[in-house]
Amino acid sequence: MNPIWTPIIIEAIKKVERRCTHCGKTSTYDRKKRGQFYNCKSCGHRFMEKGK
Repeated sequence: MNPIWTPIIIEAIKKVERRCTHCGKTSTYDRKKRGQFYNCKSCGHRFMEKGK
């Protein structure tokens, strides 16, 4: 793999796109473990990562 692309791929893996359960807006967040909370960037609502 090209060393130039490695940091870009690693940063993409660390981020995840989630939808707020309160306002329904989608935003990108840092990946968290199952059961941890995210704070919505638009309305501030706190919502939980659902387990798989």
